[in-house]
Amino acid sequence: MLDIGCGFGDTTQRIAALVGVRGIAVGVDAASRFIDTARREAAEAGVENSHFEVADPQAKVPGGAGRTYHLAFSRFGTMFFAHPVVALRNVRRALLPGGRLAMVVWRRRIDNDWIYRAQTIVEQLVPKPEQYDEPTCGPGPFSMADADTTTDILRRAGYQNIALHRCDEPITIGFSPRRGDRFPDGTRPSR
Repeated sequence: MLDIGCGFGDTTQRIAALVGVRGIAVGVDAASRFIDTARREAAEAGVENSHFEVADPQAKVPGGAGRTYHLAFSRFGTMFFAHPVVALRNVRRALLPGGRLAMVVWRRRIDNDWIYRAQTIVEQLVPKPEQYDEPTCGPGPFSMADADTTTDILRRAGYQNIALHRCDEPITIGFSPRRGDRFPDGTRPSR
């Protein structure tokens, strides 16, 4: 399995547990410091069936032309491609026949109270500058928020049988306002 935009590798380690000793989870990220951390933490955890590479799927997917992956997965990684059709086409080419892509992306900003509510509060307190660029659909957390846009990107990249599923889950950062610097599991957000 391929984990696209694996960050610090926590999802890649979970995938490695799912595929078991007969499979391998390959995490890729364009940030070399993330990959360094992912390698170290996987080694410390004894996850031997994980592998990490610094790679940008917009240029190349490890194992690419060899069609080596049964499944490609991304948790909030594909939204940051400047050229998503190119990147996702490269991922598709790295999949075995019948291989699948599963990705998690944010919906529209207004559908995500964790950010939209904070934005509306700040906008009441701080005036917008005179020179202000409204966010576009370029690379960023909401670039794949529109179902039609995302479907078009996937079709142009060569995917078929596309299915989108809405998932509404609460997001909690911290146990209380005083503990807002930690996730519910006690870890701190990366900076």
